[in-house]
Amino acid sequence: MAVDAHILVDMTGEKTHVVLNKVTKLKDVRSAQAVTGSHDAIVQVRAADMIKLGHLVMNQIRGISGVGRTLTCVVAD
Repeated sequence: MAVDAHILVDMTGEKTHVVLNKVTKLKDVRSAQAVTGSHDAIVQVRAADMIKLGHLVMNQIRGISGVGRTLTCVVAD
């Protein structure tokens, strides 16, 4: 069953547009936008299942230079 999530991203060092350009190239990313407020960006994703979502966040998104903390919000409905 597919899993939709919104990932709140805090960035370090790299320019926001550079990080978002890399994030948007990932297979399961639907959109990535810079935002104001407590976080630097919101990334919308759809993964095949929770295991794939975990891999996407932990290995791919967090593996991008300039990505600091992330907070993953799984869509409940």
